Amino acid sequence: MGGLTKEEIACLETLGDAWNQFTRLEKMHPSDGDDFVRAIHAAQNIVMARAAMRDHPDKLPRRC
Repeated sequence: MGGLTKEEIACLETLGDAWNQFTRLEKMHPSDGDDFVRAIHAAQNIVMARAAMRDHPDKLPRRC
């Protein structure tokens, strides 16, 4: 089981940086923080799923 690649880890770190940057912005709408963090989590889940797809190609086939 290979885990995440260096590039995937860098991508996750960048998503964390995006959240940190977003929290420094002026608040415009009460839902913005919740909406943004949900989007970040969705993106993180997609990146992390890549390791599972590589480790279990029979269970999680790639469909491109």
